[in-house]
This record gives sequence, structure tokens and C-alpha cells, in this order.
Amino acid sequence: MPKTELWTGIAIAAALTAAFAYARGSAKKSQKRKNEVTASALAFFEPSRTRTIETPSAKYTCYEYGPPVTSAKSVILYLHGVPGSRLVPIPGLNALCLEKSILLISPDRIGFGDSKRFGSEESNNVSEFNKFATELFHKLDVEAARFVRVIVVGYSLGAPLALGLLQVIPPDSHRVSSVHIIAPVGFTSSTGSLAGVVLPNRVSHWMVRYAPNVLKGGWAVFGSFIASGDGYIDAMIAGSGKADRDGMTDLDILAWKLTTRETMKQGTRAFVSNVLEFFGKDAPSGWGFNVRALLKDHENIPVHFYHGNHDVITPIFASEELVELLGLKETDALTAYPDPSLGHFGIVKKVVLDIVSGSLQ
Repeated sequence: MPKTELWTGIAIAAALTAAFAYARGSAKKSQKRKNEVTASALAFFEPSRTRTIETPSAKYTCYEYGPPVTSAKSVILYLHGVPGSRLVPIPGLNALCLEKSILLISPDRIGFGDSKRFGSEESNNVSEFNKFATELFHKLDVEAARFVRVIVVGYSLGAPLALGLLQVIPPDSHRVSSVHIIAPVGFTSSTGSLAGVVLPNRVSHWMVRYAPNVLKGGWAVFGSFIASGDGYIDAMIAGSGKADRDGMTDLDILAWKLTTRETMKQGTRAFVSNVLEFFGKDAPSGWGFNVRALLKDHENIPVHFYHGNHDVITPIFASEELVELLGLKETDALTAYPDPSLGHFGIVKKVVLDIVSGSLQ
């Protein structure tokens, strides 16, 4: 590692540590009441069932919200971000899915929650995930005794998986009825792209792209401390913007704490590797597929983006950049939400509930 990067990294690591400590303390003070949630609240996050899918190289654990595929009107495949897990951080989601007869399937990424890779061989996360998706679709067809169409939803770092899934969908197939991308990751730090983003998040964006070795080392040293308890998600929520934070209910905050605990359940290695693979300097070329060419081959599948104008975790520039990269018309392909409460946390709840209720399908 060059000396310049080393000393820069040490300074940045110190700044980030201070920022996390400040944010964590601020979060504890401002959210003391919100953290006092009784155990009975856990019922708001219970899925209908758990499903396990095995491929030759991995085991995926999924939560299923809503009715079984045999009686579901529609099926949604939800791909979480980072942090995130099979536990979708939306209180009451299962009840709404049952009411609307919608089956929502949410898998853990490899290394998150209860999903595990067999052996030690590493592979691209997109190609690995596509093995899971292929097996899942086959099982759904068999159980339903019909060809099952799927609505794909990718949130934040779930966007690359949602788009990469099209690699195993024949262009003339009707398997995927639509793809919905919510607050996706971005790729550049060009002038204006991080406007409005709070300083700790600007530093994080810079480190991911230009000092990945420092990031790896920092997580190796501080990762267990940051991931312990609820400190990491407390810091993220505290830095998400006042309106976004204030718009979260007691149960919303509990939901994010629970899903973040699953994120770090097996340690922080998968967390870091996913961030670097999908958000690092080689993105999106490092994803292992040509995003624009893939979408051109699947012109029959509608792809739409949703982003909050006040998102300070992943700014709206990220969606604008992806829409341009894919050759889409921004006015048709991107819905921007001006409501300040629909930042990086608020928007996923809004959009997923709208999709389940049928207003965005």
C-alpha cells in the first residue's frame, strides 16, 4: 500500500471512528424512547414461512411473506441491500401480503443471515445468486403446477442482483414481468454527484472507491466493534437526514436493527466484499455482465427506478447515472420523491408497500 494512501487512510479511519462515535451517541439520545420496544413487537416482522434453496455451491435461506405460491395472485422476489437480510424491514408486511394475496420472497445473500457457501471457493455474487434464482423458479413452477411470473425488486445494493438476474432469463421468456430498482448504488464521485451528502457518508463513498485496502483493514480492526449491538445501524439512521430519521416509527427502527443483526450474524467479511464488488472502483464493469446490453436484450421487461431527492446515504445521482448508463429516458424510467421523509430508509417502505398493494405493478 503506498505511504500516501496509508497515512490518508489512517486519518480517514480516525475521522470515521469519531463520526461513528458521535452518531452513535446522538442516536442513543434522540432515539431512547424508540429503542424501548417490547418483545411482543417482534410479531410485526414474522413471515409466513421459511424456505431453503440449495445449489451445488451454496445454501440460501429465504423468508416468505403472504400466501403459498399455490394461491398467490402475484410473486415478488425482493433483493435486500447492505445492511439487510431475509427479514424485510417493513412492519406488518406479512399481513398486507396475506390481505392482497401476494407472495413476497426475500433471500439472504451469501454470508448474510443463514445463507452459506459450501467450501471455500469464492465466486462472483451475481453468478452465484443466479444459480439460486434458477432453482427457486423451478421449484415455484413445480409447486404451483404452472409457469410462475415474478416481479423483481432490488433495493440499494440489491440493484446489481436484480439487473444481473436477467442473465438467466431468455429474452423471449415472460418469467419476469417487471423490475423495480429502489435507491440503487452509484459508481462515481464526480462533481455534484455527492451534493447534499453528509460528511461521514462522503468519506465512506471515497474510501470504497479509492482506498479499498484501508476499508478492508478498518473493518478487520473495527468491524466487530461497529457491528456489535446496534451501533452500526444507529449511526446510519442518525446520519440519514433529520426528516428521514424522524419519519421512522418505533417499529421501523426495530426492523432495521433486527435485519442488521442478521447482516453481521456470520461476521463482517460478506458485508465488506459486497460493498467493494458492487460499489467499488470497478463497478459496474466488475459486476460480471454488461448492464446496458443485457437490458437491450430484454426490452420487453419494464425497468423502473425510485429515489428520494433527499437521500443522503446514496444520493439520487446514483439512479440518474444508472438510467443514463442503461440508455433509458429519465422522465419515463425514474420516479423522484421530493418528500424529505423518503430518504434512504423511508423510500423502501413506501415503494415496496405500493408494489404489494398493486399501485406500482
